[in-house]
Amino acid sequence: ALHHRFFIAATAFTIVLGWDCRKISKGNGNGGSEIEKLGLFLKRLGLSTLKMLPVYPLFAVIIAFCFVFLIDICDALNIPFQWLNDPVYYGILYGPFSAIYWDVKW
Repeated sequence: ALHHRFFIAATAFTIVLGWDCRKISKGNGNGGSEIEKLGLFLKRLGLSTLKMLPVYPLFAVIIAFCFVFLIDICDALNIPFQWLNDPVYYGILYGPFSAIYWDVKW
């Protein structure tokens, strides 16, 4: 079941990123066939993913560290911090993928 979720998440990520990059390339007036653009997109996605693999754990730790400060602030202000459970979980799990997204997009 876990591999199905990963496949769905990876497919959705690739589709949204491809749509966003395609929207930008149309606005820039970049020429080339759709196949050439798809090939360039997939190449950039692959290279960005390979660059990100070694630093993914570091990014996850940095994101978690930021949430520690936010939880401390909530605790100091007597604000319940249970509402942060989902942002912490999804931020640490999927947050580093934003680096891939921005690397491919720009």
